[in-house]
Amino acid sequence: MSGMNFTDKVEKALGIAQSLAREFGHSQIAPAHIACALFDETEGAPLFKSILEKAGADPKVIERGYRKLMLHLPSQDPAPTDISIGPQTGKLLRNAKKHMKNQKDSFISIDHVILALADEDATFKPMKEAGVTKKALESAVSQVRGNRRVDSKNAEEVYEALAKYAIDLTQMAQTGKLDPVI
Repeated sequence: MSGMNFTDKVEKALGIAQSLAREFGHSQIAPAHIACALFDETEGAPLFKSILEKAGADPKVIERGYRKLMLHLPSQDPAPTDISIGPQTGKLLRNAKKHMKNQKDSFISIDHVILALADEDATFKPMKEAGVTKKALESAVSQVRGNRRVDSKNAEEVYEALAKYAIDLTQMAQTGKLDPVI
């Protein structure tokens, strides 16, 4: 992981992934741990769920798929004290770095990690089973991201700022959650 600049949210997700690995008695952080960490609810509506919804999938189904992958990893009891990064996770982070360079960004952000999950068949499987295509995922990421560059450690804060700080009355009316107004 040396030479990789992560945004604050990616660093937090890696910390959550390490906690998950420790909790389940795994000796290495696997891509499934990182994917499950991206679903963490501590920050309100996570970016991963938003991107999956825009790609036309149910995030709960995909989260279950990644949890299932995580549960099938070999575990040990008592849990190991030192948790390292597994080879697949190293590859995932290198792929995320490639996505970062392709988009001419300065930091590896959540959307780079999400695109890197789609690069390998094993890590893309839960999304594929839920009906997400790589093209739909890339389109959803670019839709959420817009034309912004990731050039600071907290660059993801500006993604979907309107959705974070405003209420979409049109969407509420379409779904029937808004009282009719005359």
